[in-house]
Amino acid sequence: METMMDFPELQRRFKELPPLPPTQQLDTWGKHRRSLRNHVATSETMDDFLRWSTVVATMFLGDCPAVQEEWRLLAADDLPRWTIATLDPGVGGAARLPYAPHSTGNLVHQAYHLMRWENATGRRVDGISSIVEFGGGYGAMALVCRQAGFTGQYTIFDLPEFSLLQQYYLGQCSIGDISYSSSEDVSETDLFIACYSISEVAEKERRQHIPFKAKSFLFAAADTWDGIDNNEWFAADAASRTGIKWVKVYNDIAPGHWYLFGVRQ
Repeated sequence: METMMDFPELQRRFKELPPLPPTQQLDTWGKHRRSLRNHVATSETMDDFLRWSTVVATMFLGDCPAVQEEWRLLAADDLPRWTIATLDPGVGGAARLPYAPHSTGNLVHQAYHLMRWENATGRRVDGISSIVEFGGGYGAMALVCRQAGFTGQYTIFDLPEFSLLQQYYLGQCSIGDISYSSSEDVSETDLFIACYSISEVAEKERRQHIPFKAKSFLFAAADTWDGIDNNEWFAADAASRTGIKWVKVYNDIAPGHWYLFGVRQ
């Protein structure tokens, strides 16, 4: 568990991270890690970190037609609940949405993923006791889950730089009781979330990141990533896991993107 850290503490902890290899030896995410380190080292505050180029490129979706449609569907599903779930605490300087001035594009986007899982599985996030998220961005999904009523154990596995960013952001949002780690040590959980994360790592590394005994799964992915056919990979992985009912749902709002939901029977 982590207590709230301020910006000087965040900078200090970034400086303590082991050095990265030379740029020419870094993969895509290695380069994002280096860029995030540079942002933290050279900035005077975190007041606008949700506008940093690295954050926008990797983990923040702003206002766009897809987000507007996602908010329309959230509002039609349960306006009071999703309004609370997507409330922006004002940390990081993200632009608010003109049609949902309480929130930002990325919080709406994360809530939409969650709503699709709830509607597809018949379960609600406020009715489960544990969540493991692989690749937590800056902590937006964890915030949405907490504000949507989840009170159980939330664990985020991510690269060290992003883990520190999550600890800073969620601490500043007064969201506690989150576990952070750079190496998986959880084999079971009520819900495993991997939205555009498992699908964006090398094939040889993917299976080791998925909890073996997860009771439910929320995957979001694009058809391809870095030359990898995600449709083919996830179909093969799903077929290898017994006792789970899988449902694949194409995202009409974003052609070429889809969800894969799994529920252990």
